[in-house]
Amino acid sequence: MLKRLSRMVRAILFFPIRLILAPFTAIAHARASSAASTAESAPDTPETSDEPYTMTFEDFMENVRELRTRFFRAMIGLVLGTTIGFFLAGPVLEALKGPYCRVVPAGESCALVTLGPTSGIVVYFRVALMIGAILAIPIITYQILMFILPGLTQKERRFVLWSIPPVSVLFIVGAVFAWV
Repeated sequence: MLKRLSRMVRAILFFPIRLILAPFTAIAHARASSAASTAESAPDTPETSDEPYTMTFEDFMENVRELRTRFFRAMIGLVLGTTIGFFLAGPVLEALKGPYCRVVPAGESCALVTLGPTSGIVVYFRVALMIGAILAIPIITYQILMFILPGLTQKERRFVLWSIPPVSVLFIVGAVFAWV
């Protein structure tokens, strides 16, 4: 019963992330299946055992290349999120201005004051970037996980994967708390 409830809660919490990452997951599975069919049997690595692993220079460079690729994909997610954020920045700025306009006395202007020649556009860009960061968090988290999971033992993996739902819930609660 508890196991079933745990699966249901996990499915509900991970649904938005799975929906966003479905195309990337399909590509990763396709690459993994093609690599598995062509690769020879590899030596035992930390992916399958808890034994210590010594890293060679080639392994280090492969990790650096993988980190670069994951970082680049995360930045693509941030750029895409920020692009969407540019379309949403106007309505979000109006929503943020709403509480201020409610307390301004009747008859006075509710316009925000800019203190410099570029302040207005800078605020617009910052709001768009924040929206982009919020939208890109699932992609960034996925890229971080895909980089670190192969180097973890089974016990560490289990801990990381079980910590994702509470962290997601706390992030959403924090965003709602900051808004209210």
